[in-house]
Amino acid sequence: MKPADRPRFDIDAVRDLAGEKVFARGEAYHRGGQVAVLSIEPERVLAQVAGTDDYRTVLTGRGKVIDGECTCPAFDDWGFCKHMVAAALAANAAGAEAKDGVGAIARIRDHLKAKGLDALVAMVVDMAERDAALFRRLDMAASMMHADDKTLEARLRKAIDAATRTRGFVDYREAAGWAEGVDAALDAVANLSAGKHAGLAVQLAERAIARIEGAVGEIDDSDGHCGALLDRARDVHLTAARAAQPDPTALAGNLFAAEMDGDHGTFDGAAALYADVLGETGLAEYHRLAAEAWAKLPRARATPETLMSSPSTTTD
Repeated sequence: MKPADRPRFDIDAVRDLAGEKVFARGEAYHRGGQVAVLSIEPERVLAQVAGTDDYRTVLTGRGKVIDGECTCPAFDDWGFCKHMVAAALAANAAGAEAKDGVGAIARIRDHLKAKGLDALVAMVVDMAERDAALFRRLDMAASMMHADDKTLEARLRKAIDAATRTRGFVDYREAAGWAEGVDAALDAVANLSAGKHAGLAVQLAERAIARIEGAVGEIDDSDGHCGALLDRARDVHLTAARAAQPDPTALAGNLFAAEMDGDHGTFDGAAALYADVLGETGLAEYHRLAAEAWAKLPRARATPETLMSSPSTTTD
């Protein structure tokens, strides 16, 4: 069989990844016409699969080498899901080599290329007026273009506070929308994390982490949005710290306090994670603080479980 005639994804490999039951459900989704292939590229397939909700499904690779992701809850819990199976079957049905670079996304891209700049601007503004999340992202990006440092800090602090505000209990149906707003605010902070405003990004990431942790108890977080947001905010903080190179002793003190006092594990293992930023000076201070805290524990309670680790192993 010529390469162009082979299915894009090896069916036996898809079945092994999904398991027989999940594969059968994915087959049913494909047969039922529940897959819309949005884009087929040489090493990537993007599809929308209709289930309990409309799920964005991405498959990468070809043949027996297959990876990807899906926005459905099952993917987070179990991995390769029925929507991914359905997308793989739909991609195979569309053709392997001959269909590369086509799909709804390709049609949209070609359509937009034919538009003038003014028409594109009008289209995006109209979409932003109807989509609150898109409006927030564009507004934050626009507000940062020519703002001085003081104005920039004030605007981003306000954006973080507004995005993380819960206004009472956020139920399951509203949690994803709330998380999307917080993620947009983190986007704005991330955009500062590698440039001249990296020091400000460190401060703003710390504010975002404190605000997200404060909101955890007011959200039905069954899908784990808060944990994902905290991980992202911590990663933004680390990236910004690497660029800003803050005082290592002060950074060690802040990280140690955050690890010891935090209830959500955001800075667990901070000494190892931030080792390149802390350097010898910061790691020595971290070790000193750990040893000092260890010495204050009653001997009967001083076990590795009551503190992060023995001082002798803190920086090893």
